[in-house]
Amino acid sequence: MSWEKIVKKDIDEWLSIKEVLTGEFSFERWKDTAVPPELKQMKTDYDSLGKDVQSNIIELFRVGEHESNQHRMALFKLIVELLKVG
Repeated sequence: MSWEKIVKKDIDEWLSIKEVLTGEFSFERWKDTAVPPELKQMKTDYDSLGKDVQSNIIELFRVGEHESNQHRMALFKLIVELLKVG
């Protein structure tokens, strides 16, 4: 499944990505699903960033919770670019 489909699917998917990146994921949510390798890499990239950039990414996820699918996809692309900076 492409990231675009995951991000657009519903808000729970959006929150799941945020939880894995920030290390605040629920065992219940992921107990029957393996974390995709791409998401594991994103977590590694996130962990290598400075606290300011991490805070900015968390804020983008918060904003995305209240946005349309189109805006959420644009925010996700920005998050991916921020992860590449690290």
